[in-house]
Amino acid sequence: MQAMSLQTEEMEGEQNEIALLRSQLTETNELVKVLSAQLGDLRQRVGVCAMLLLVTVPTHFTLQYVMCVHMLSYICSSVVF
Repeated sequence: MQAMSLQTEEMEGEQNEIALLRSQLTETNELVKVLSAQLGDLRQRVGVCAMLLLVTVPTHFTLQYVMCVHMLSYICSSVVF
């Protein structure tokens, strides 16, 4: 009788742990979706900024400035979801 009680308690404990892990997994999944959307938005904004900088760069700016803009464009294009 005592063994059956312990076994039932173990099963209930495992079920509670599984429910908790599922809940945490769901929350983590939602956070990943939000962060992915934010990263996509950031990627788009940086890409637009880089394009605007390339279009508006006066010819007297240094090569370093142009290289910086190209690096931003490269970073944006290399982000993979």
